[in-house]
Amino acid sequence: MSDDVRQRISDLVRIIREHDYAYHVLDDPIIADEAYDALFSELIELEAQYPDFVLDYSPTQRASGAVAKGFSAVSHHKVMLSLDKVFNQEDLLHFYQRTFKILGVDFDMVCEPKLDGLAVSLCYQDGRLVQCLTRGDGSQGEDITSNVKTISSIPLQLYGDDFPKTLYVRGEIFMRHEDFFRLNQSMQSQGLKVFANPRNAAAGSVRQHDSEITRQRPLSFYAYWADAEQGLANGHYENMMQAKSWGFPVSSLLKRVYNAKEVIAYVESISNQRVDLPYDIDGVVIKVNSLLQQDMLGNTAKSPRWACAYKLPAELKESKVLSIHTQIGRTGIVTPVCEIAPVHVGGVVVRHISLHNFQEVSRKDVRVGDSVCVRRAGDVIPELVGVYLEKRQADSVPFQAPSHCPCCKTLLAQNPGQVAWFCPNHEGCKDQIVFRIVHFSSRKAFAIDGLGDRLIALMVHSELLKDPADLFVLNKEALLRLPRMGAKLADNLLASIASRKKIGLDRFLYALGIREVGAQMAKNLAAIFKSWGDLARAKQEELESIDDIGPVASEAIVAYFRDQKKRSFLQRLEQHGVQVESVQTDLSDHQDLQGHVFVITGTFSIPRSRIEEKLTARGARFVTSVSQKVNALLLGDNPGSKYQKALNLDVPIWDKDFVMDKIKDNQ
Repeated sequence: MSDDVRQRISDLVRIIREHDYAYHVLDDPIIADEAYDALFSELIELEAQYPDFVLDYSPTQRASGAVAKGFSAVSHHKVMLSLDKVFNQEDLLHFYQRTFKILGVDFDMVCEPKLDGLAVSLCYQDGRLVQCLTRGDGSQGEDITSNVKTISSIPLQLYGDDFPKTLYVRGEIFMRHEDFFRLNQSMQSQGLKVFANPRNAAAGSVRQHDSEITRQRPLSFYAYWADAEQGLANGHYENMMQAKSWGFPVSSLLKRVYNAKEVIAYVESISNQRVDLPYDIDGVVIKVNSLLQQDMLGNTAKSPRWACAYKLPAELKESKVLSIHTQIGRTGIVTPVCEIAPVHVGGVVVRHISLHNFQEVSRKDVRVGDSVCVRRAGDVIPELVGVYLEKRQADSVPFQAPSHCPCCKTLLAQNPGQVAWFCPNHEGCKDQIVFRIVHFSSRKAFAIDGLGDRLIALMVHSELLKDPADLFVLNKEALLRLPRMGAKLADNLLASIASRKKIGLDRFLYALGIREVGAQMAKNLAAIFKSWGDLARAKQEELESIDDIGPVASEAIVAYFRDQKKRSFLQRLEQHGVQVESVQTDLSDHQDLQGHVFVITGTFSIPRSRIEEKLTARGARFVTSVSQKVNALLLGDNPGSKYQKALNLDVPIWDKDFVMDKIKDNQ
């Protein structure tokens, strides 16, 4: 009897693995979901009755539900390098010609879509999954093995018997559009925070400390690289076909090509298919196929010379204009905002698009009911590209710009030579007050926890706050008069405000909301002036001698501190106990970047503010525009126009891996 049970369990494991292979790798299921579920249920029942017969690679072992205290850092067996990026056919031809020049012979290549997910490295011993690491910094990654074992498209036990004794496979964990929308709907129905895009959903799901949560998330996987000391073919394409035979899902769009013309044709084909693909991609990866030729080409310190990533332009989607309304910002500027039917574009769901000013609305002739073309400029900022006039409704009417402030009904004004309209009622317009306090308490300024936009608006409209200084005289009795404000919430908010009374000069200057002074300029000013009083006494020509500060910004700074109402506001902050501390830099220690000027663009694995903070502590300064005075451009993923300008001016470029190494040097 026991031998029969043992055999049945073994047979069920084999049969379920075969069906998993057909479903995940071949994309060709051979039985209905109900039949599959019946087999799985039978296996669970038998294993529960005979736990001694459970195989460690049984599909039931994916649902371990183990809780990890943290992820340990483990070194990769080979460094996970990043790929050099190309942005047009000219760059692509340059890559091909440079490769041909080094090799001296013709070569074939492999192309595949560049998935927008989480890169991981899998290790198999004798065909069984033993470890999975995130990319991390390329040299070390986090051990997420217990979580990855819950992903059904990643094999726990390899097929066949011709796989290497030790096999490393790299690939991308991602989430398909349909699965992403279904997950967000589920989370929203439970009152949980939804994910911004499929990439965040995939990365967040894999890095859970409870693998049961990972198991419940609809994650997918594609392999894109394999490595072993022996037992693999001599070509990348052949290796991927081997990996597929061992049970790894491989993109069906993987293709071997034989010249630059075929590479360009492949890129164009993927560009045309992009909107119809069931998952997000942000480019095409091109690799030299021959492993011997890859070895001949070698690597730089940061990237392989035998591969590159062609970055696709911003994705375009169609949507419909539901309404056009105006909003007032903290400076009084009136901005028209277009509300559109939700559309998934560039990895996020877009619902609102700023139209910047009334002149822009008129130029594009955007109307309610219009079908419009939407993209995310630089894959970041939602942009309304244009209107599909051929789809316009016959009864549509042009947008009429308001003559009065939508909040306080004050007549709007316009400065000579400027296109923006603004509400001149700076002290009495509640929308302006709300957004000034939102800015004042934001993460880069006073960073007051628990003070959200809605609560600020409620306190402003309840007359509890008339400007940001009033935050520091709030009391519990007044707060408890607000709707839905409990005693504990009030105590927490007051404690958070009290804890922020000490603030660095850079954050303080940013919090003031001086026109033209962003977070980076505030840091530069704080590095030169030791107090806001010193800055208040600075003359315009003195300010203009500082990099990245021109006549407009210097005039705005001088005007701010000359304004008697602003000086009264600053004095009230001091009276309420706000202490502004100068930014201290130790010039004798770790100031290897003293005098260096940087510009940063694109996205990194950590917030850009953290990079700026670390390098500024070593003497560097950051500016917002590229010029020949800049020592280097710090280049992340999805860069903007600054990258091309840096190339044109021959400004040195540090890619994201080099930047992360530079940060690590002095941690």
